Amino acid sequence: MLILVTFKKDGSRKEIPLDPGEYTMGRNPHADLRIPLNQISRTHCKLNIDGNRITLQDLNSSNGTFVNHERITQTTLSAGDEIKVGPVTFVVQIDGEPKEIECAPAKFSSLPTEIDSPDADTEVEDVSDLDINDLSDLDLSNVDDIEDLDDAALEFLNEDGSDDDLNSGA
Repeated sequence: MLILVTFKKDGSRKEIPLDPGEYTMGRNPHADLRIPLNQISRTHCKLNIDGNRITLQDLNSSNGTFVNHERITQTTLSAGDEIKVGPVTFVVQIDGEPKEIECAPAKFSSLPTEIDSPDADTEVEDVSDLDINDLSDLDLSNVDDIEDLDDAALEFLNEDGSDDDLNSGA
């Protein structure tokens, strides 16, 4: 079983278990794993779980998809790999490996969050503040203008923190 692990601002662990299949990740409302932030393309990347083979493919995203600090176009994932999509980092856990995944702020904010696309025009510098369940924990002091956030991000910021916005579509 594949689990994507990330951490909330308060240090608590967020696990996203995924069954075999194909998952798109992006800010599009129809994405299987939706993260409505401007740093993330509408269809950012695709995760394919087929038996023991797990692949990740960037879908020509504006800011790239990174695995273990390297920008990828497509790669095969292994237990312990770190996936960076915009300001969000996930650790790949396969069949319980790695057993220990630490919440180290440096680990979860080590890649640049530069924005090089007119489609994505905000920047989050302190991604350790990111809570993908409730983005009201997001430090918006780094956003030059609240109007820079797209409608989906603003709507997400105003919701009650339920898991509905980052969900698996399987």
